[in-house]
Amino acid sequence: MLDVQEIIRRIEGVAPPRYQADWDRSGVQVAGRATETDRLAVMLDPRPDNVAKALDRGARFILCHHPLSLSPRLPDRLDDYHEILRLLLASDAWLYAAHTSLDCQPLGPAAWLARRLWLVNLRVIQPLADVTASEMRFDLAEPLTTEQKSALLMLSEVASVHEEQGRLRVICESDARRKVIDLLAQATGRSIGYSALTLDEPKRALGFGLLGELKDPLPAKQFLRDLAGCMGRDFWIAAGQEPETISKVAYCPGSGGSLVRRAFELGADVYITGDVKYHEALDAAGLVLDVGHFGLEEKMMQAFHDRLRADLGTQGVEAEFFPGREPMRLVSHGRPE
Repeated sequence: MLDVQEIIRRIEGVAPPRYQADWDRSGVQVAGRATETDRLAVMLDPRPDNVAKALDRGARFILCHHPLSLSPRLPDRLDDYHEILRLLLASDAWLYAAHTSLDCQPLGPAAWLARRLWLVNLRVIQPLADVTASEMRFDLAEPLTTEQKSALLMLSEVASVHEEQGRLRVICESDARRKVIDLLAQATGRSIGYSALTLDEPKRALGFGLLGELKDPLPAKQFLRDLAGCMGRDFWIAAGQEPETISKVAYCPGSGGSLVRRAFELGADVYITGDVKYHEALDAAGLVLDVGHFGLEEKMMQAFHDRLRADLGTQGVEAEFFPGREPMRLVSHGRPE
């Protein structure tokens, strides 16, 4: 069993809510009375069927990507929103959404496709902020355990942890120094003196969408076959001119039509996303592939689940992924006679 607040801390180590878009509602959606759990459910959308399945499996904490609602509302209709609230409140369970707080972490689970395609020289398409780093040094009374080091490394703001002869060296984002201090105090049961130095490097950009390079350029047809293997589907909507070869690949999980122009300004040969609108497709300066909002983000949440399962499994928490359903479907009625 693990404290619910510790689970939230681990999630926010990957997807800090302070970086969410100003219109978003990432974070706790429904607070539960459960204070501990040994089961974590992960899903893309908090739909009634998956919420019910998760609760039946004993989960008392559910992590989703899309918020339950982007604006406050009363449960004044007997709809899905009402049913989800009923299920959660009757089970004393928690619902937490990591939405744009996760999307804007370009080297987190959102980078799953870049990893599958072996992209290198990654850069953010739409930067939000540059994060500076600090070096923190601590004098330890006794060595950290493997679990304590893992907890530090699970923080998305921590780049490295090195311990030698009673000295601990942590490279982290400057804004996360208090988080590191608090985590060590909680882990060791006492406050630890430290020194800190702001570094020129490493810096990392937060933002939406990624652009990277294939290790070797590929014929477009071969790249599309590789992409089909990554996505688990061999059809999508295409717009723009297909190049003979592809070297630079840009993509944005979810709804990324607004980044079409910027992706090609940065030199992309192909841009992959979902929810592309008519005029965004019409004005595309290169090959645009709308592979679907659902597919890109479903696999992103699978990657987040895998990361949390590895981390929380050592703490006695079993994480389980609950697959969603693509709401869009292709329908062919054939040609009229």
